[in-house]
Amino acid sequence: MFAVGHISMGYLIGKASAKTLKTEVTPSLIFLFAVLPDIDLFIPFLRHRGPTHSLTALTILLITTSLLIGKKAIPYSITYLQHLIPGDYLAGGGIQLLWPLNKQWYSLEINQGTTISNSLEIITFIAALLLMWKNQDLKKLLHLQTSNLTLPITLISMLSPLLAEFPIPVPPILIPPHIALIAILTTVLITEIKHQS
Repeated sequence: MFAVGHISMGYLIGKASAKTLKTEVTPSLIFLFAVLPDIDLFIPFLRHRGPTHSLTALTILLITTSLLIGKKAIPYSITYLQHLIPGDYLAGGGIQLLWPLNKQWYSLEINQGTTISNSLEIITFIAALLLMWKNQDLKKLLHLQTSNLTLPITLISMLSPLLAEFPIPVPPILIPPHIALIAILTTVLITEIKHQS
């Protein structure tokens, strides 16, 4: 799955879990946790979709964030989990879900860029935008909050495959949703930086 799909699905699942738990989540942090497993792309000694895409990494994240923010950590951890399952397990070529217990790759064998995976990303992107509009989260993002300063990480995960075709190029059909989300997040980040200055 590409960044736009992870972010969109992460937003939908993060908001749903927060509502179920009767807690609040910050959209910019939901976006961060939705792409956080892909930090392995920028760590030379880690294989992509290896340790950071495992239940071990999820457990460490859940324990750490729970100690810091209590029950509010659960929606963020669920957002991280959606990157693994269904995200890259479903449409990403596989993950080392049980690392380090075993290094087997788990996957449903639906490759990125296929009609099925592209359709899933477009549908979740549209659904996420509609929910952001309904919940007024687009407006809330523009209200100044220091969590918006995490957006460069999210933006890098979106720009890398567009500009450098890293790790793989974004299919043409997914470029408009990527650009739309990049424009929204860049506007939020510029607004935040101007306010911080």
